Amino acid sequence: MTVIEEVKAFLKQRRTEYVEAVAELKTLLDGYRKNTSEGRRAVCRVTSRSDYGQDELKTPESIEGKVAQRRQENPDYQLTNIEDIIGITVICLHPKEVNTVRRYLD
Repeated sequence: MTVIEEVKAFLKQRRTEYVEAVAELKTLLDGYRKNTSEGRRAVCRVTSRSDYGQDELKTPESIEGKVAQRRQENPDYQLTNIEDIIGITVICLHPKEVNTVRRYLD
């Protein structure tokens, strides 16, 4: 199996799990922003790739490149080691608010 085939199979198997995780985090943070005074002060906006017309998941080609590079260094590198297949962006108005959001998520 080629790396791209491996990546596509991996994403197909886990797509629902990843999309649901993004939706859950966005809902949690949007609720924090809308329903608490602390959240209103700390969080300006919460976005993910889909807010910019993209798929929620990183592209298979991007993942393939990362895996190929990592496997040159470590032939046993696994797709499960990739930490940025999905992501959200929390936009804070002030840098000091990052810790407020982090505490909320902890």
